[in-house]
Amino acid sequence: MAMGSKCAHWNFFTSLKACNEILKTIEERNLTESDIVFVLISGGGSALLPSPISGLTLAEKQEIITKLSKSGADIVELNTVRRSLSNVKAGKLATKLYPAQVVSLVISDVIGDKLDIIASGPTVNSISPSNLTCAKVLEKYNLTNLLPKEINLDTFNNISEDVFNNVSNIIFSSNAIALNEAELIAKKMGYSTLQVSDKTSGEARIVGVIWAKILQKLQESTPSQCIDLLQKIGFNKENISKLECLKEDYENGKPILFLSGGETTVKVIWRNQELVLSFAMQASHLLINESHDIEFMSCGTDGIDGPTDSAGAFINRSIWNKAINDLKLAPEAYLDQNDSYNFWSQVDGLVKTGHTGTNVMDIQMLIIRPRKEISKLK
Repeated sequence: MAMGSKCAHWNFFTSLKACNEILKTIEERNLTESDIVFVLISGGGSALLPSPISGLTLAEKQEIITKLSKSGADIVELNTVRRSLSNVKAGKLATKLYPAQVVSLVISDVIGDKLDIIASGPTVNSISPSNLTCAKVLEKYNLTNLLPKEINLDTFNNISEDVFNNVSNIIFSSNAIALNEAELIAKKMGYSTLQVSDKTSGEARIVGVIWAKILQKLQESTPSQCIDLLQKIGFNKENISKLECLKEDYENGKPILFLSGGETTVKVIWRNQELVLSFAMQASHLLINESHDIEFMSCGTDGIDGPTDSAGAFINRSIWNKAINDLKLAPEAYLDQNDSYNFWSQVDGLVKTGHTGTNVMDIQMLIIRPRKEISKLK
């Protein structure tokens, strides 16, 4: 049975109205075992599908989450409370669709593709870490007074296993899939490739430095001596043989490409642009070395890097020479001021794709292209 298409649109309160319409439609349909319901889920679904539990207003829920965040609650604690106070998260949407057969098609914007984390898992049997409950988290941060006394959380969080026997959650788009597609295209273009990881995380400027140190190690020593650095951005050391093959291809004059993905963090904004600026500063002497061509990029797959018109940034010898030698820019000052956007905008180093309409986190690419006078990796 076709239920029609119902979508939630940003902001919180219009999304609340849209979510209520979705729930009303479900209720009116009187779903049976013979019905099939397709649920489309992507990152951002938590914000686009708000529905507080009975007795709690959206404003009250927002206040609780905001104060928890400011009190230092970690992501696990925040998600535990978000799910407990939601009428649809943590598998509760699945209960409203039962007994219909549910097929959830999921776009992952989460490292590790954890189904219970993506959009807070509306059709997933989400289990919080043992002994962690909403009540305990609120008590830990002295915020129990924010929850109306008439609310009994135990009545909202018990879901029968039968509900999830009717649910299939299928990830059809993710960072790993994006990396695989990028690798296929690169190979057709003649590159020797290595996927480093789809789980790169950490502070953007630190990850940028790690990438630069990897590049330097590749120039100075054997690939095996890069393992410790590569592991810091998620590399599996069991893939050392692939790294050795990359070395051989480079020595034979073939350009090589390292691909990685995930999501870094930043203290202010535009994490991808900051990551590339940090890389360029650390790898400055390698960028200007004319025995090879170095190119490095980091971009958000949604085409948005913070509140800017850019997906990220890109660096090569020409761009770096323009910044340092022609314009006499001081990159360290821009990095210190968290102002990487204005650095890259002056040197044509921004990558502008426009909004792509989807988000599977970020992608980094490091290209090392030998010139005719090849400087071999040792």
